[in-house]
Amino acid sequence: MSDLKQERQIHRLLLQREREFTAVWRVECEVNKILGAGFPFESPPLLPSSKKPVKKKAAPRKRAVRLAKVATLIRPLQDLENAYKVTYTCGSDSYESVHVDTALIRQLLPLKTDSFTMRKVETIQLFGKAEHTVCAELWNESVKFQV
Repeated sequence: MSDLKQERQIHRLLLQREREFTAVWRVECEVNKILGAGFPFESPPLLPSSKKPVKKKAAPRKRAVRLAKVATLIRPLQDLENAYKVTYTCGSDSYESVHVDTALIRQLLPLKTDSFTMRKVETIQLFGKAEHTVCAELWNESVKFQV
């Protein structure tokens, strides 16, 4: 059967269905007029068209892991903080250095070579040449980030 014939046949059947529902509605209205009140009609039988299709539950989406950006990890120094303390390895030796330039730290952080690797960035409060207190650890090598 062609699509056009099927479409016409379906349309005729839908119109017939509508006429039948209208006839039932009119009969119920006449009964209510005669009684002067609503008659407790039984609910119509469950029709196939009144059934709601069961939706399949979508598989839970895996959330993409969003990595923090360097600019959010290495923030500007705050009130009591005087500098950044950077721990890094050069060759097989470990070193610490003190810096005040936020932009420099942000540029060094993604740098990783065979001879240089950043290990940790902390903020510190200085009290003298060799005395300081760590205020906050901003980053360590276990934290992944995006540039």
